[in-house]
Amino acid sequence: MGSKMTSLQIMVFLGFSLLGLSTNAQRNLNDLPVMDPILNGQCQGILSSKEYINYKPGALVRFTCDYKCLDNDGVPHIVNAESQAYADGGQSEMYKMVCSGAIVGKVGSSFTVTNVKSFWAKLSPLPEIRKWQRAFGVRLGADFEAALKLKMLQDFKMQSDAYLKPALPGYFNEAGKTLKFFSEDSLESRQLLAEWVERIDNGFRPTQGKDQIIWGSIVGSARHLLRDAGI
Repeated sequence: MGSKMTSLQIMVFLGFSLLGLSTNAQRNLNDLPVMDPILNGQCQGILSSKEYINYKPGALVRFTCDYKCLDNDGVPHIVNAESQAYADGGQSEMYKMVCSGAIVGKVGSSFTVTNVKSFWAKLSPLPEIRKWQRAFGVRLGADFEAALKLKMLQDFKMQSDAYLKPALPGYFNEAGKTLKFFSEDSLESRQLLAEWVERIDNGFRPTQGKDQIIWGSIVGSARHLLRDAGI
């Protein structure tokens, strides 16, 4: 039969165990946040730069962060951009009041930023980031852009199938024909899509009929082609 531990031995054992857990938790916290690599054309938030423009519980809060952005040649630029979020006073506030790309998680009993993700400048919802992207002609990565194009064509085909139904009003069918044409990715269909993108970039905002359906499909599935991806 093995020897029994005394109360003192148990207390000492538990003390060292808890100390080990505490040390491990602190070590894990010290390893955070995990920073994603930044590719050419991407940006990443600098967490220490966050500053509040205003803060009032129950109201819309405005704050800014600096972002490290790489142009097409990998040259770094620092871009200051504003974000907005509602201060609701609850735990969700911890997830919203962070620089774009920051991921908040619970580690032990603490909430902290666990990961800072890089994001494509051209697809950012932040106006200042998009302004920088346009000024420097910053592109998406070639592989990523190819994947977006494939997804766009698949979306157009799926949407056209949904709209080309005899039971639907005629303008749905007309929109479906245009989207099906887009999905074919011919020289002529690419030219028509480019014309639509230019119209949207110039402020075209239809409110009804087939044009509204086509507009919504392009904004939803071809956002990467638009000058203002935050539309």
